[in-house]
Amino acid sequence: MKYFIKRLLFYIYLLSTLACISTILGFFGSSYYLFEMLNSLRFQYIFFLSLIIPLTFLCKQRFLSIIFLLFLGINLFTVYNKERIIPSYENRSLSVIAVNLNANNNRLFNAINILVNLDPDILLISEITDRTINHLKPIEKAYPYKILFPRNDGFGIGLFSKIKLDNSSVRFSPDDNYMIPYIYAEIDGLHLYGIHPLHPTSSRYFKDRLGVFSAIKKHPKMIILGDFNTVPWSSLLKNTKKRLDLIDIKGGFRTLIPTWGTWIIFGLSIDGCLISKNISAKNYNTIPIPGSDHKAIIAEISY
Repeated sequence: MKYFIKRLLFYIYLLSTLACISTILGFFGSSYYLFEMLNSLRFQYIFFLSLIIPLTFLCKQRFLSIIFLLFLGINLFTVYNKERIIPSYENRSLSVIAVNLNANNNRLFNAINILVNLDPDILLISEITDRTINHLKPIEKAYPYKILFPRNDGFGIGLFSKIKLDNSSVRFSPDDNYMIPYIYAEIDGLHLYGIHPLHPTSSRYFKDRLGVFSAIKKHPKMIILGDFNTVPWSSLLKNTKKRLDLIDIKGGFRTLIPTWGTWIIFGLSIDGCLISKNISAKNYNTIPIPGSDHKAIIAEISY
């Protein structure tokens, strides 16, 4: 029995050490896709280290307790979003929803009903396919303005609006070899980008997804909305916010609330909304969508 406990503790400490090493490697996520993936897992490091630290105290492993506590603090500090949204006193406001519907969704009828009942002013849907189009009739009836670009590879996209869309178009970054579409539209003085870039699961994808973000231009009042395929604390989003003078509507530790993944412990917060600093957002929330591996994100924007 003692031997079993010793071996168990050995593997637990080994995994904890790997979590600490991964914590450091994640800071180099802008240089290599595997490091970027490690950077995305900080919620998992926080969860695991939070369970292990009491165990090391009980086993009187004080040195390990201090080390693991230090790395827990590093991860908590990294994921915390200290940006503050200034309350808006503007009269104009609109509700927005972004959802990755899942190209293989087999519960589209239920998913579409939920979106129709939520009734946002702006609805951005990712992973629209030719099959999805046939189920979107209820949404199309509720929204007089739309722009659709279905694709069967999981990167189709569509924007539905109750407010007139000006200068709306589907665009492609010249630096993206995979020609992933994104949407640009002007809505009542707001410049909106709806995006769903590649996931960083290979060196080539890692480089090509930068094309979508680099193609986004700065505007006086703008919103970037969609499935970002990257976490809020990634260097990619930090650099994008700095270049375009934007803030993330996920304040504090809401950056940890998963929007992708069935189990919360294995989930990632990769769907998001960035806004200009002269715009306000409130009532941010996530909503489960039948048949999708993503949750919809919803917020009210005042401008």
